[in-house]
Amino acid sequence: MHRAHVAARWGAVGLLLASLLAASPAVAGWIDEGKVGILAHDVGIFGDNLESGFDVDGELIFKSPGFLKIIGSPRQDVGISINTDNKTSFVYLDILNWRPTLCRHLLRPDDAIYVTGFLGGAVHDGNLNHDTSDKKALGSRVLYHLGAGVGYQINPVNSIEAYFVHLSNAGASSHNGGINDIGIRLGFKF
Repeated sequence: MHRAHVAARWGAVGLLLASLLAASPAVAGWIDEGKVGILAHDVGIFGDNLESGFDVDGELIFKSPGFLKIIGSPRQDVGISINTDNKTSFVYLDILNWRPTLCRHLLRPDDAIYVTGFLGGAVHDGNLNHDTSDKKALGSRVLYHLGAGVGYQINPVNSIEAYFVHLSNAGASSHNGGINDIGIRLGFKF
């Protein structure tokens, strides 16, 4: 099956599951925020640029469980990033996603500037042990997923953020091409 069809099916299944989860009253109480965005794929920050295209990114962020308050109440998230040019796509789960607010009430009574930092894992559909002319060898199917962002909370419901993500196996394999994406995402609080 062509990789674009696989990515499209992944995306359709992910969006369907996210919609069902968000619509379920039992689960909706767990979900704090949803984000969608567009990212430049494999931009070459901290490495070489080989893969092309853009990634369409979607993410659900869950409320932090009370027992994590001692480490700053990080939230957990699940997401999908689909490449538009038939390059590496991935699904991810971050177990630590912090979002401290830097300042409030800049332009409006309910706005804010925040930063975000996250760490988790991803499963991708890219190459493992051989580079091609347009795809990196990533070394292992499961990779670290980490990054940061800076955002503007427009009002209590809507936000916009600049977002950077890095995928890599951290040298655990002889191949560690790594992919870095950067872009913009919109956030919607539930």
